[in-house]
Amino acid sequence: MIRSFVRLISLLSICAFLLSCGADTKEMLKNQMMDTAINTAKNSSSDTSSSSSKKGGFFGGDSGDAHYFEDDYIIIAKEPYKSGWIRVQVAKIETPATAATKGEAKFMLISDGDEAWTKYYYYSRPATEADLKVGKVVFASEAHSDENGVYYGPENKSETYDSWFMSKITDMSNRHKGYVTVAGNYKVNMNAIRVQVTKR
Repeated sequence: MIRSFVRLISLLSICAFLLSCGADTKEMLKNQMMDTAINTAKNSSSDTSSSSSKKGGFFGGDSGDAHYFEDDYIIIAKEPYKSGWIRVQVAKIETPATAATKGEAKFMLISDGDEAWTKYYYYSRPATEADLKVGKVVFASEAHSDENGVYYGPENKSETYDSWFMSKITDMSNRHKGYVTVAGNYKVNMNAIRVQVTKR
C-alpha cells in the first residue's frame, strides 16, 4: 500500500514537471526516453539470442563439447587402424576390459543400443590447431560436406553418433583455408576433428 502511494506521488511529480517544461525540453525528454527504450530492447534481444544459441542451454538444448560428445562417450572400432581410413562409432562402456575378457570391453552403441565387444576404443576431445600435423592419426567427422567437398562436423547431437572415421593427416597445405587432407584424399574442416587422449 505504501509502495503504491510512493509510486503515485512520483508519477504526479514527473507529470507536473513535464507540464511546466517548454516544448523543446519536452521533445528532448521524449527522444531520450525513446533511445533508452530502444537500447534496452536491443540488449534484451541480443542476450536472449546468444543464450538460446548456446549448446547445452535450458529446455532440452543439445549438450556436450563442440561435437556434442558427453564425458562418457567413447569412440570404438572393430579393428586396429593400420592405414587409409576405418569406420568408427560412438558408444558408452558397459563392462570394462579385464584379463578375463582378454582385454576387450563391452560397449553399447549410442545410435541404436546394440552391444559390441572390442579392444579398440579411444577417449577423445576436439582437436586444437596445435594438435594437427602430418602423420597424426585423428577421428574425422563426415556429417556434412560443403560445395567444395570439405567435410564438416555434426550440427546437433543426433548427427554425432555415426558420422566418424579414423584416418591420418596427409597434407596440411590448405590449413589457411580451414581444412586438412587425410588418407583417402578426404578434405576435413579442422573444426571437425577429434584426437585421442588418455583415459579421463
